[in-house]
Amino acid sequence: MTDQVGQLPTGIAEMQAALQQQFAGVSDFILKTARLKCNGQPVLYAYLGVSVDEDKLIREVVQPLVLEADDMEQVRSLLESVQGGQLDRWEDILRGMWGGNALMYMDKEPIAYLLDTSSWPSPQIKEPENESSLKGARSGFTESNPTNLALLRHHLPGEQFVQKQIRTGPGGKIRVTMVYLPDKATPESVELLLDRINKIEVPSVLSMGELAEQLEDNSYSLFPQFLLTERPDVAAIGIAEGKIALLMGHSSQVLLAPMAFLSFFMSVDDRSMRWPVVTFFRLLRFVGLLIAIFLPSVYIATVSFHYEIIPIDLVLSVGKSLERVPVPPILEAFFMEFILEMLREASLRLPPKVGQSVGIVGGIVIGQAAVEAGIVSNVMVIVVALTAIASFIQPNQDMAAAVRLLRFPFMIAAYLMGMIGIVIGFMVLVCHIASMQSLRMPFGSPLFPIRLGKWSSVLARLPIGGFRRRKDSER
Repeated sequence: MTDQVGQLPTGIAEMQAALQQQFAGVSDFILKTARLKCNGQPVLYAYLGVSVDEDKLIREVVQPLVLEADDMEQVRSLLESVQGGQLDRWEDILRGMWGGNALMYMDKEPIAYLLDTSSWPSPQIKEPENESSLKGARSGFTESNPTNLALLRHHLPGEQFVQKQIRTGPGGKIRVTMVYLPDKATPESVELLLDRINKIEVPSVLSMGELAEQLEDNSYSLFPQFLLTERPDVAAIGIAEGKIALLMGHSSQVLLAPMAFLSFFMSVDDRSMRWPVVTFFRLLRFVGLLIAIFLPSVYIATVSFHYEIIPIDLVLSVGKSLERVPVPPILEAFFMEFILEMLREASLRLPPKVGQSVGIVGGIVIGQAAVEAGIVSNVMVIVVALTAIASFIQPNQDMAAAVRLLRFPFMIAAYLMGMIGIVIGFMVLVCHIASMQSLRMPFGSPLFPIRLGKWSSVLARLPIGGFRRRKDSER
């Protein structure tokens, strides 16, 4: 046996035991032995099946060694022709295998050979429809667990993942794969998540959404506490930052935990664009968040209780648009919001080309007809349209859905108590976010608890050089 850093084992048996210990739980780890034709010396070869072209390995390396090579000179010449390097340190061997190379080791040799026989899977070159990107990767996860694991390794080459296969539920029918980096993920989060998975008692979990509901800290909250993604680059970024990934064989989604509230407003494009552009769009998303939640309620409170804060010229315009409307602003808002949600749902269920037409034409026709019929005012149509646009810019669909639902209680509070109701609702919302946890980590971090040193990296993106200097100063 050997340490994870240091010299190689000195024999086939020790090398085999060390590899089996290192890759325990890795479903596609393959280890085999053979004997050289020239002298009968035992050799060991090991690899990760999804990352290696097995046919090439057998055809170009194993068969010639076992059936053709007549002396050690031919053996070494053959290995050098397909090698990725001769290594004598354990950590280099592991890094090479995680990177897609096969390992070849001859008994009692002081070195091992890495063979460049990598063959990463070619996923369907289809970007997830719900997570489009301007500059990110154009591939997505599939419904094959080994393929998804290989995609993660491909995006993080050389990283030594811990991969655990977990069977849970009655009869062990639910199979979950946990992936994380041991030097990045916190042991407390790993143990807590593993414990929650083992305590699942439902007979089946058919989707990642169901799994997230079984594992989250607060099932009654509107806010998602775990991130569900179909993008390998998003999952790889999360793992590199210390998050834990969960995979299921029949799902094309990966669950990342723990998450913070503000993380749902980050986009994968943020890492591909210039920092001033990223900062602008990130701040725009936060402004859009406030508009999507508060604009309808602020309008209702203003025209119902606080019309004196509106400029005189605008008061006349708003009053003229309201004089033909027989219902209070709260009913106007609810009517338009429900129509908007129905159009959104209809556009999702219909074929893409038809759905887009229904959304655009339906919004224009219904909005204009409602104004002409005196059911709603012109200003309310503008308010609802701005609110919809603000909700569309949110990068995460689960969080965007929660934001859309939040505006309804705020509208009711505004109609009953005006601005005071909005302030009370805002305080309740802040307290709720501050009290939430994701795997017992503060969900509102770095806002709650307050960590001023991390605000700059959340609300804006610094230049790479500035980010490194800030990291060095924190040390």
